[in-house]
Amino acid sequence: MTMPPFHDPQRNPLPDANDIEREAADGIEPASLQDSSPIHSPSPALERDKRRLRNIFIGLVLAGLAAGSVMGIGIAIFLKRTGLADPPSPNQGSLYEHLNASGHS
Repeated sequence: MTMPPFHDPQRNPLPDANDIEREAADGIEPASLQDSSPIHSPSPALERDKRRLRNIFIGLVLAGLAAGSVMGIGIAIFLKRTGLADPPSPNQGSLYEHLNASGHS
């Protein structure tokens, strides 16, 4: 037998507004909010692993920022030295136009 994809009210009815109001008036916590396991603090090993992962993540982010900054500065210096960052000269495009016009004549 296949399970229906939707909620089946015959098997597991949803609480209506009256049930919710009655539970709130009685001070009873709804079943969906109740925690069956007792509250306990996480283990020290889990806290240590979280701290280690956080430090690794922060280190990777900072290393990425540093590497990106160095690469950006290096690329800017390279473009400036090769002249690729300079604006084109006024007659730079005329050579292409001259070659293009002479080929079609």
